[in-house]
Amino acid sequence: MLDAVLPQQVMGAGRNYFDVLSEGAVKNILGIQEQVPLSSSELSRSLHVTFFPGSTLSERLKGFTERLRNALAESGVTILEYKDALVDGSPDKLREGVVIIAPGELQTGDLPVDHVSNLRKTTVVGVIDGPCPADRVADMQEKLNSIVKTLAWNIVQVVIFVDEDFWTIATMNGAIIRLQTNGEFARDVFSTLIPKLAAPVVPPHSSDFDVHEGALDLSLERFSYYVKDFVESGRLWAKTGLLLFHTTMDSLSFRNRFYKRLAAAYLDHRSGMSYGFLARQLATPAKPAMSIAEAEKQVGGLNWNGLGYQWLHDRLYVGVRLSDQGLVVEVPDVQVLMTRSGCDKSNIDAHRDLVLMGLSRGRVSLLTPRG
Repeated sequence: MLDAVLPQQVMGAGRNYFDVLSEGAVKNILGIQEQVPLSSSELSRSLHVTFFPGSTLSERLKGFTERLRNALAESGVTILEYKDALVDGSPDKLREGVVIIAPGELQTGDLPVDHVSNLRKTTVVGVIDGPCPADRVADMQEKLNSIVKTLAWNIVQVVIFVDEDFWTIATMNGAIIRLQTNGEFARDVFSTLIPKLAAPVVPPHSSDFDVHEGALDLSLERFSYYVKDFVESGRLWAKTGLLLFHTTMDSLSFRNRFYKRLAAAYLDHRSGMSYGFLARQLATPAKPAMSIAEAEKQVGGLNWNGLGYQWLHDRLYVGVRLSDQGLVVEVPDVQVLMTRSGCDKSNIDAHRDLVLMGLSRGRVSLLTPRG
């Protein structure tokens, strides 16, 4: 019976809930092959951290670093001594996948990035004594730019600012999270910091997509409503000041040309970083969900073997549980029209600034406009 292999009731953090989809179904929809930690505890256990030596620390940073080390260990994170985090046989190169926490003032020529094997597979966290610079400015764009300047100067993906009353986590993807220094420190490390270190945002490669250059014809009638909405709404977003815009590489300061090249390589040599984008999902022709009995009649041949999903005739069928009712859904293809990275979202030229992304059979496609 298919009903026996639908997602079942599981225990959440302090509550009961029903999984809507099985883990296998989600991974097949998204085309994920590797294991993925799905709870805070699993994230903690997957994390390996080392502390970068050699910096001069203030008394405040000494105390904070010790508290952070203890909180990470209590959360189940593996703490590696720096020498044990090095590549076997290498005097100074760190292993991939190890998070490097670097407190204090970092020295040019001996930054953590000088010792990593692969910047894309290594997260570097700077810890700075002093208030978050975003606290000193009112404008949202200026707040973001002040954080990005610190990230770029130290070539780190995450920075923690520590002052008397607060410690603030800021990340390369625009998050700014302020926490009380004398609050629930261990809980905040477990629930807020660890997920950002164990599941970092990494810019994708073009090889991660099925790219079709010049395949998007925006003159087609099916796109006209969406194109008009993009052009008109961009101007409205600009007036509100709520949508953050492009931070260019040229506006940032680097210690030397070498570090600027490293930052450019990490960003796939884009001209800067965009925070926020506009997107509209296109109307999706989807078939209605089926009851278990209907699925067994209409589809036939479903035998999920306890997985909650099955590929049949090159289509993916998944089991869904809603309000304790078991249903079967054929997963539709999904398309999203969206702004490209780095465009001026307040003045959109559809034929230059819009791209079409689709998710089909676990693969993401990317279509660019003609011309």
